[in-house]
Amino acid sequence: MKSFYLIIKMILVLLIPALGRAVSPMDYYNNLVAGGFYPGYRDGAFALARFNNPTGLAYDDTGDKLYVADTNNHRIRVIDLNNDNNVETLAGSGEPGNADGLFEKASFGAPVRLAFLSGNRLAVFDQGNNLMRILNLATRKVSTVPGNFTLWDMAYRSQDDSLYFTDTAQKSLSRLDLKTMAVTVVLSKDPSVPAPQALCLCGDKIYVADRDLPTVYEVVQDNAGKEKTVSLKEVSQSGNILEMACSDGVLYALQSGSIPIARLDSPKAKPVTMGTVWGLLVDNNHPGTETFFNYMPGLPVGFVSDPNESKKFIVTGASIRPHSILNIKDYDFDLYYKAYANSEPGTVVMDYAYPAEKPKGTYRIFLVGDSRTYVAPKVVPGPPYSDTNTFSGIFSNTLRSDTMAKQLELFLNTQAAFKGVKTHYEVLEWNRKGEAFPSYANYELPPIVKKYHIDMVLGLVGHTGYMDYFMKPVTKEGIPIYGVDAEFMLKPLSKRVPSGPAADLYAIYKKKVKTDTEKYTYPGQESAWGFSIMQDPDYAKDLIEMTGRRMELLSEKIQGYRSSDGPAPKLVLFHAPFRAWPDFVADFWRDLSVQYHIPYIDLTEAYDALSISYYPAATRCCDGHYTAYGSYLIGYLLSQYLVDDNLVPFEKPIHDKK
Repeated sequence: MKSFYLIIKMILVLLIPALGRAVSPMDYYNNLVAGGFYPGYRDGAFALARFNNPTGLAYDDTGDKLYVADTNNHRIRVIDLNNDNNVETLAGSGEPGNADGLFEKASFGAPVRLAFLSGNRLAVFDQGNNLMRILNLATRKVSTVPGNFTLWDMAYRSQDDSLYFTDTAQKSLSRLDLKTMAVTVVLSKDPSVPAPQALCLCGDKIYVADRDLPTVYEVVQDNAGKEKTVSLKEVSQSGNILEMACSDGVLYALQSGSIPIARLDSPKAKPVTMGTVWGLLVDNNHPGTETFFNYMPGLPVGFVSDPNESKKFIVTGASIRPHSILNIKDYDFDLYYKAYANSEPGTVVMDYAYPAEKPKGTYRIFLVGDSRTYVAPKVVPGPPYSDTNTFSGIFSNTLRSDTMAKQLELFLNTQAAFKGVKTHYEVLEWNRKGEAFPSYANYELPPIVKKYHIDMVLGLVGHTGYMDYFMKPVTKEGIPIYGVDAEFMLKPLSKRVPSGPAADLYAIYKKKVKTDTEKYTYPGQESAWGFSIMQDPDYAKDLIEMTGRRMELLSEKIQGYRSSDGPAPKLVLFHAPFRAWPDFVADFWRDLSVQYHIPYIDLTEAYDALSISYYPAATRCCDGHYTAYGSYLIGYLLSQYLVDDNLVPFEKPIHDKK
């Protein structure tokens, strides 16, 4: 009987699926590529795979596979970036040794450096054996380069099919010709670089940094004469450089000490500040926060640039996850740390310095609006939030990472990772304090949409900006110009009214208002923001037509920037309750969106239902701008609506579809 129950139990185990869910790699600013907190050895899903002190890294020539020197496991591993970062063992038995032959039977002794070579080969420096090994990925065989090697770093240059490597002990930079397997010394005991350590190729240029001295040099090899001469060209100065990498022609350094990553694009290195969901790592470096990156001198690490995305790097040896592979991004987080950082029209977006070229598999949203989109104070005591009860405090003491655009980006990517969706999302931001979205949208947004390959413009609506029709000349497109025409404003109101719906609206207004309107700047000036116009049904038809024309024209303009690999950009409008504005604002925009066939998201019901739970969702002053908690709520709600209404690509794996 006991055996019978055991059989039944085994059948049930096989039939009942295990509770759980496959998670895709997250794409935000600092992410897990593969591995865990504790050392181990396991292939499979990226977050379940285990490494033991991984160091050297190398991409293949397609950028689809990332090879890892799993040092203390004595193996070479490969991460399939096109398959949710699934991890497999490429070569190595797991026992230390130096056996050549088939990948499965070959052995390594603490491999620490990798370089991908032309001809589908991989070079491995086997530190425990002082050997250079070559993995032929086509024949799946390992061979050993004759001779003993000692080195810190190495880089492959396809122009001469050679491996360049530094040796701090021998105080040299050398070259291994992979055709002849001959080794020649490029630099030796040079006083400028007495102990060459970090090495990098940027294009076809070779760069070297010393272990002890601060100057980084380009190594210039002159082949004009009978004898090859070598000179050093100073590039930048930093310190304690362990590794270097190149992205978009810019040199970066991974280093020990208080500045883990630096940009070497000026005479003096610039620290690279890493962003998180709660601000800057350097600003939150207090005893209660676990150190993110902290590298020790003399310990091998991995540092390579992602060939698929500029300003993105893969690292190993991070103190927070020493047995994992991580990626990080350099988006000038410190430059745009505080949310109120305006940009000139047509230049760059108003938040982080996203690369203009959109990364593969990325869907870009352009969230635009007014001050509500970037004001997000935490309303807690102490710096930098000590002055949050005044306009100056609200606008200056607020973090970019807390704005609704950044929260939407975080929630979309979290949801995608949790549900196994391969699409990644970036939410860029643009705003104009005190200006209605329709007032500037047609003039400022299209160039940015084109430059950054935007897929969706997501506009926070409120006031219509209808006053522009009475304060500015109208273009041939039938919308007001952008800017100020002082001479135009000297005319009486009746002489500034354009033909069409604006004239109809003015005629109705003249009948309703008993006072002299000639000195008014615009109809409805006697009511704050002209809300009396928006709520009066007599004006609705004309006002919707005036505003809708601008939105229709914007939609047409951005659709002209269709990319070759996707649909045309689209315009989506959304409304969030705002204490200073009445409920009819949402109704107005709903009617407009229906008439002009523009997708519209109304957050009123959900926001009102949940804002008390997110208290304080609004500030006590300043018209009740959203706090960071209000921005969290709006970002979360938007992420749900965009997915549920199929406004963003969110394709689930086949096994998850119902």
